[in-house]
Amino acid sequence: MAFTQFSATHSNVKNSLQSCRARDLIRLRRDIPLRSLLRDCVRLGVSLLALSVAMAASAARAGCVETTVDGKRSVTCTETTTFIPSDYAGGRANDTSVTVAPNATIDSPGAAISLGDGARVTIGAGATVTSNSQGTGPNGIGANTIEVGSNSTIDIFGTVRSKGQGTQNTGQGDEAVNPLGNGNAITIHQGGRIETLTDGTPAIWFQALRDNERGNTVVNNGTIQAGASGTSPIIGNGGAVVVAFTNGPTGEVLGNLTLGDGEDTVALRGGSQFFGSIATGGGDDIVDMYKGAGFTGSVDGGGGSNTLSLLGDAGDAGSAALIPGSVRNFDAINKRGTSTWTISGSVSDLGSNGVAINVNQGTLVLSGDNDGYQGTTTVAAAGTLQIGEGGSQGSLPGAITNNGVLTFNRTDSLLVVPGAITGTGSVRQIGAGAVTLAGALSGVSLRVDAGRLALGGTSTLTTAGTSAVPGGFATAAYVAGGTLDNAGTITATQTANQDGVRIDGATLICHQRGPAPALGVRLLSRDY
Repeated sequence: MAFTQFSATHSNVKNSLQSCRARDLIRLRRDIPLRSLLRDCVRLGVSLLALSVAMAASAARAGCVETTVDGKRSVTCTETTTFIPSDYAGGRANDTSVTVAPNATIDSPGAAISLGDGARVTIGAGATVTSNSQGTGPNGIGANTIEVGSNSTIDIFGTVRSKGQGTQNTGQGDEAVNPLGNGNAITIHQGGRIETLTDGTPAIWFQALRDNERGNTVVNNGTIQAGASGTSPIIGNGGAVVVAFTNGPTGEVLGNLTLGDGEDTVALRGGSQFFGSIATGGGDDIVDMYKGAGFTGSVDGGGGSNTLSLLGDAGDAGSAALIPGSVRNFDAINKRGTSTWTISGSVSDLGSNGVAINVNQGTLVLSGDNDGYQGTTTVAAAGTLQIGEGGSQGSLPGAITNNGVLTFNRTDSLLVVPGAITGTGSVRQIGAGAVTLAGALSGVSLRVDAGRLALGGTSTLTTAGTSAVPGGFATAAYVAGGTLDNAGTITATQTANQDGVRIDGATLICHQRGPAPALGVRLLSRDY
């Protein structure tokens, strides 16, 4: 029964009521018939102010329907309201679900929805939930639009908005979403939106009051805008919170992602747009960047041992280029997926001279100067590492474990690779220039398609990394074009129907006296 249906006048109530203690106001948050409530208020001395709260709550119920099944409450709001009923705004009720139906509106002076653990909040398509940032909220941490405890889910198809106060890091920031605990999942679906309207106010704030060992997930396929200018933090936290953030294929971010000391993960999917910077803070963090992900800012791995993964498939649209310097403080670079990624500049600028390069799948092109690099480089069976991009740049001096394909593609004659190359993969020369492999080669095979490949050390070659060449023969060294220039010693291991060295319309040069070594050389169109 709405308060307006009660016939008592304002003056009647004012003349008959006294002040009320705070615990008596709890009675106003229950489904008590209003006539009974008034009798209790008169008996207990409830003030006129308390009845005003009751009137507001009862009026708001006109747009919301509440049910309880097996002790779990469910609230559905289908109309326009200006105030969420107080028993599920500030009541910290556990195992409660609130659904704001499509196109419904909640415009609250302060916190709009405040629940406890195990909450389930759904904001329908076209619905809008707004906090006007008045007061400090029911939990004393700001008038946040949506608050939950731990182990809760929030699905946003409409808009969640906070006007904000721009008071980041004070606990009074009036964020659009503020979980007080952990183990929460926030999903902004396509067409959904989280926004704060005042610069300095984060869109999402993890309060980190408890349950810090449980991670939180944020998946954005809609829009997150932090502050009027879109330059405030989209996510902030009050401690060592663990956050897994994904900007999905239709996601758009306007703001900066600033994480704490937890072991966080960040994924930027192909097709997504991120207008801002990322700082993952302390902890051992992982950043996954997919081909075709739009990104305008910097990525800082921060402290800890951090990994940057470059992903995507060969057919994915969009760019797959990385500029060291704008990406920094990573200890390992992992190439995964069948796409091709290019790193320009020095790999060392991604972290340090000791950053590890792991090409697990697809192709990674190093087109910059890496002469100071001292890290480990590993190419897996499904991976290709290419040095150079058809010009005069691209180098990698350190030892390389190659179980896939190592390709050189430069047009000049200045590249000298001093490190050893070991493994069961293939080494290929495809550029028009000359490359000198001064270190030892062990276990790999060679193929020259263009230019000149010079060997300066001891080479123990096998056919393990080479597919069959024309005629059905596998070969430890196949010169299909250009020149293989051997100034060292080649030992080639071959069995039946295999060649040690095969020359196919190309040139083999050996710098030694006396008869040619027994390499199983097959001559096709030029003399040995």
